[in-house]
Amino acid sequence: MPLFAQNVPIGALHIVLNKTPSADVKNRFITIADHLSLAVANMNLRESLKQQAIRDPLTNLYNRRFLDEALKNELLRAERHKQSLAVLMIDIDHFKKFNDSFGHDAGDYTLQEVGKVLLRLIRGEDIACRFGGEEFIVVFPDMPHDILIRRAGEILQAVREIDLTFKNKPLGNVTLSIGVATYPEQGLNAEELISTADIALYQAKSNGRNQVVIA
Repeated sequence: MPLFAQNVPIGALHIVLNKTPSADVKNRFITIADHLSLAVANMNLRESLKQQAIRDPLTNLYNRRFLDEALKNELLRAERHKQSLAVLMIDIDHFKKFNDSFGHDAGDYTLQEVGKVLLRLIRGEDIACRFGGEEFIVVFPDMPHDILIRRAGEILQAVREIDLTFKNKPLGNVTLSIGVATYPEQGLNAEELISTADIALYQAKSNGRNQVVIA
């Protein structure tokens, strides 16, 4: 028996009997299928709403709301297991000028492409978040310092190498500035780490952009 939610098929109820069911039993199965359809649809709706609450709709990265809670939890885990934790504050260089030159749709496309790079270069336990506008934050729990530096450089280079083309129009390339702060050396809580990474980010911009600065 097919299961439908708002006339969209979402599954099937398969029942095996050892005899032909009566009309009354068939009607009961129809009622069960209706209830199952509603239950599955409600579960899907709840999951969809949950994802909307924690995901940035443009890039599909986590949003700032999710980051606020997740970073606190990661810091508690790092403290408990005596591990390090790194925060990367990332900004697209000259993004306002880019938007003014090519339009906001092209700007949105560029944000999506940067988001794809971040998702490709992080591990399953890492957190990539759109912090706001053209700013991103990546959280790397328990990553050795040399690997952290290399990964930040890989993000920088991967974005620099994107050949941006939107609606058959070449947009050129964009670069990033990245500031890095680590727990516990540069901060013991989320606010300190983000603030310190932000200071390092602005140092990268002051130094000429297109680079990584370690706090």
